[in-house]
Amino acid sequence: MTPSGMTTLGTILTKIMHNAFEHDKPLLVRQ
Repeated sequence: MTPSGMTTLGTILTKIMHNAFEHDKPLLVRQ
């Protein structure tokens, strides 16, 4: 795997994790 590929994968994973965290926040506040 090329470094650029790993960077892209890391960026995508970070974005997914951030989106999941932002999506779960209202649920945590609600409970």
